[in-house]
Amino acid sequence: MDKKLVGLMVIFVVFFGLFTAIIIFNNPIRTRAAAELIPSSNNSLIFSWPKTIKADGKETATIDVLVRNTETLPIANKQVTLSTTIGKINNSSQITNKLGRATFTITSDVQGTAEISAIVNGSTQLINKVSVKFE
Repeated sequence: MDKKLVGLMVIFVVFFGLFTAIIIFNNPIRTRAAAELIPSSNNSLIFSWPKTIKADGKETATIDVLVRNTETLPIANKQVTLSTTIGKINNSSQITNKLGRATFTITSDVQGTAEISAIVNGSTQLINKVSVKFE
C-alpha cells in the first residue's frame, strides 16, 4: 500500500473516532434507572378508606400513597409526608416499601371533612388529594 493512502486512512480513523466520542459524550449520559427513580406527581396515587368515620378520636381511616414514576412503575425508598386540614395522622412521614406504598392512619375528635395531601421527598406534591369525613 501507498504510504499516502495509509496516512489518509489513519487520519480518517482518528477523526471518525473523535467525531464519535464528541457525539456520544457531549451530552451527559442519562440512564433509564435515573428516570425510574423520579416520582411523578400525576401518576402517583393517594387513597383513603373508609371515607366516613366517627369523630371520637379512636376510629381510624387508612390512607395509602402509591409513589410511581412517569411510566407508572412503583418507586421504593421515597419519603412520603401527609398533611391534613383536620384530624391527626399517625406517623405523618414514612418511607415507601418495595411496592412504592406508604400506609398511614388518621383520627379526629372534631367533626368535619379532612382534606389530605401528600408530598414525596419534600418537593413533589401529589396532584390528587383525598378526604375523610368525621361525624
